Amino acid sequence: TTMKGFTYTIFLSIFLLGCGMQHNITSVSPILTNENISVIDIDKAEKADTLLYSDFFKEPKAIFLENSMDCIIKEVTGMEIYKNKIYILDRESYALYKFDLNGKFLGKIGERGNGHGEYYSIYDFSIDRKNNVVYLWDGELNKIHKYKANTGQHLATMDISLSSDHSSSM
Repeated sequence: TTMKGFTYTIFLSIFLLGCGMQHNITSVSPILTNENISVIDIDKAEKADTLLYSDFFKEPKAIFLENSMDCIIKEVTGMEIYKNKIYILDRESYALYKFDLNGKFLGKIGERGNGHGEYYSIYDFSIDRKNNVVYLWDGELNKIHKYKANTGQHLATMDISLSSDHSSSM
């Protein structure tokens, strides 16, 4: 019990000394002393009932997409604009469509099917802007397909199922 009492005394001394000391925040964090930091008091901010698009955009532009049997969009579930191309994911039509900024249909990325480079169902997509690559996630088959963004050429398929250890080169 002597060792226990000694440990308790040391701990209590450190605790009391730590609580009794004055802490100078500026010595701990030089960021807090920077005069270039602006503080915004949101309680004093001017309240607005509405936000207008013109507050954020110069002028809205409607783009009417080409409408043909090759590009009937049923449900837009994702969209990205990359290198002046509009990519629209339609999970209901199982397609990732590509249009130019004038709405002209340029083609699909990948095809639905069971063959090499084909997908069963697209759950999502992502564009790797650094490498000019589009990734399609086939959630039904647990695969990720990789395509060239500009041509739509299939590059690779990776199996991401938990039970599989094999994948093709991405």
